[in-house]
Amino acid sequence: MSDHASRKYHSPRRQQQAEATRTAIVHAARKLFAEQGYQATTLQAIAREAEVSVPTLYAVFGSKAAILSALVKSAGADEDIRSLAGAAFAEQDPWQQLRLAARVIRSIHERDSDIGDLLWQAGSGDPDLAAVWRQSHQQQLARQGELMEVLAQKGALKPALTVEAATDIHWALSSSGVYRLLVRERCWTPQRYQEWLADTTARLLLREP
Repeated sequence: MSDHASRKYHSPRRQQQAEATRTAIVHAARKLFAEQGYQATTLQAIAREAEVSVPTLYAVFGSKAAILSALVKSAGADEDIRSLAGAAFAEQDPWQQLRLAARVIRSIHERDSDIGDLLWQAGSGDPDLAAVWRQSHQQQLARQGELMEVLAQKGALKPALTVEAATDIHWALSSSGVYRLLVRERCWTPQRYQEWLADTTARLLLREP
């Protein structure tokens, strides 16, 4: 067997090992960020928690900011949330689509509240947090823009409401800041928030049936 064939044969195992290492580092960072805060968590502590060497951590991510970025990208990536999102995009009725979207958003806020707390610290002036805060918003805009495009293609948006404007409205109402204010500060239940989000976005975005 040639060297090339041997390398090709073994690459899936190496890829799995690399992915397992990456996942372990991200999970360790998430735990420590939640317990200690972003600024107080060192790369050495993350490596120790993930049971990898510091050089390995540097080789995989290079910096603490890169780990935080990967953590934010993973938000909403759980299988059940992806399934809910798929159902929202597949739904034919626009009003029901927004109800399903509200359920997805609520689930993400509940599941990833620790990530939201980290990004809330962006106001502290930390440049890493501020950069990832912007990244998070861009992710949300992109996802919600796709849904607004689907609604526009159906002719479901209010007359004269552009996809961009609809995306901005939906993004603002479903932001972690609004969720935090209503659920944490005003003690709404997550279910009440979900119903409010579905009703409000439908009334603001959709033409009358």
